[in-house]
Amino acid sequence: MQLGIFLKIHAVIALLFAIGFIFMPATILAYYTAVPVNEIGTYMSQLFGSALITYAAILWLASGAAESHARKAIVQGFFISMVVAVIITLHFQLTGPINSLGWSTVALYIFLAVMYGRFYFAEK
Repeated sequence: MQLGIFLKIHAVIALLFAIGFIFMPATILAYYTAVPVNEIGTYMSQLFGSALITYAAILWLASGAAESHARKAIVQGFFISMVVAVIITLHFQLTGPINSLGWSTVALYIFLAVMYGRFYFAEK
């Protein structure tokens, strides 16, 4: 898979999750846990959604950019972010109140981390 195509795929995934977390945070979180969402949980979910919009914009714009130091830095930054996300999602999947659907999130972040790692280390 080419890097530009992968970045567009990740941008679309990020945008879809962003829409859900901004406009339906309690509904989205209810798929993953029976723990009720309070006002702070709604607020944090909506902030996460806004960060995902930033992800989507950066990824979409970088997908059409020529190879450069900036594009390599974006790949490296997302590689680091996805590795951290794997650690966090795996930890909460194993120890927290997350149901079996949470494994899909772990798998998604593993996939993204592997792909960013592949592109990052292949460019070195």
